[in-house]
Amino acid sequence: MIKRNDARNGFGLLATFVDCEATSFNGYCTEIGFAQVWRGPPPVVNTATVERHPECDDLFIRSDSRLVRVEQWLDDYLKWDAAAEKITGISRALLLESGHPPHRVSAWLNDELAGSTSYSDARIFDSNWIDQVFRAAQAKRKFKIVQVERVTKRWDVDKRAFLDRCKGEYSVLHGDAKPHRAEADAVNWARIFINCWDHSLLERHLFAKIIGSLI
Repeated sequence: MIKRNDARNGFGLLATFVDCEATSFNGYCTEIGFAQVWRGPPPVVNTATVERHPECDDLFIRSDSRLVRVEQWLDDYLKWDAAAEKITGISRALLLESGHPPHRVSAWLNDELAGSTSYSDARIFDSNWIDQVFRAAQAKRKFKIVQVERVTKRWDVDKRAFLDRCKGEYSVLHGDAKPHRAEADAVNWARIFINCWDHSLLERHLFAKIIGSLI
């Protein structure tokens, strides 16, 4: 399990965003990705990618994804939407070649996210698709998934700015103007979070906590 400190106490994991791709809206999960915002260098494990935010030296985005391969799902042609394949670029051939079986995907997700709250811009769909994978693996999901707007209740985020960006970005991410993938979409939400997060409020919160402990 990835060790994560509570960033309210200084450094550690600030937020996790998850995203899925699927064969259709009522179809099967084809890819799961996540992106985490860390204050301070994140752990370097598995195949995750780490990028430093260009304007904030102490903020990092750690992300990764897995393609999901379940042969029975690939044979269910009634739930395979050609439009969805065009948007994501995820074909049956790609899943057969590079997909991971559900027991490996579920174990990887629990290792990365167990005990955390993950934010999704389409919680109902993403929860359903992720739970499909866990059911196929006969495993139990060990992390929560909530709607992305709820991140404003936990952190010092400019709520109005964040919600306005949510509305605009949702239409972009779920449109058909460009191919998109689970990890890239999750990273996009992580960047939006950083751009709307008020760093000064967190610093004041920590300063007040330290002073309070000395009084």
